[in-house]
Amino acid sequence: AGRPPRRRLGTVTLVVLVALATLVPFVAMLLVALSPPGVRTLPDVLWPSRVSLDNFVTALRGASLARWAVNSLVYSAVSTALASPVQAELMHRG
Repeated sequence: AGRPPRRRLGTVTLVVLVALATLVPFVAMLLVALSPPGVRTLPDVLWPSRVSLDNFVTALRGASLARWAVNSLVYSAVSTALASPVQAELMHRG
């Protein structure tokens, strides 16, 4: 029940800072996405007068979901093809 060692405190501090740095952009993205269309100022985004899904409707109406799916498949296939030999080499070196 004593004070944690400096090293542990530093590790905990680093983990908290990395977690915040990772979460803040996602929270900001979610807040902007759920804000009514046209809301672009910081106070209005942080505390919107109402939550709206209009931004999602607008994005999906003009979307080519089939093209997005093809892009995702191509990207994942190329990434896998490039990463597999590297992974095999690293495992072979042991």
